[in-house]
Amino acid sequence: MIRMLAAALMIVFALSLAGKVEAQDAQPLYAVEISVGENWDTSLPPNEQAYFAEHSANIRKLREDGNLRMGGRYADKGLLILRAADQAAAQALLDADPSFAAGTFQYQLHPFRAFHWPDEAD
Repeated sequence: MIRMLAAALMIVFALSLAGKVEAQDAQPLYAVEISVGENWDTSLPPNEQAYFAEHSANIRKLREDGNLRMGGRYADKGLLILRAADQAAAQALLDADPSFAAGTFQYQLHPFRAFHWPDEAD
């Protein structure tokens, strides 16, 4: 009887957890293409640009809060994949980064629909 109760509780817990994961995954994704802004100083390296440290801190916060699904650089651009309730919420997450308001960086925000998502082992 105790084993059956324990098994039932484990099943309820697993179903509850699965529901939370599905609910989180139900939030839409947004692609953010980042490029240098009008106030980028070509005479300085990236880590010496105005608000660069704050930009890095904002990306770290997005990751810690679970909003950043993926990020990387290609050519002279950055790419973030964000999870947010809607486009306005995604824009608010980005607008918290003072490097955009200062013109060090600029961004373009687009809805993103993944057709393949890598496994965690990838």
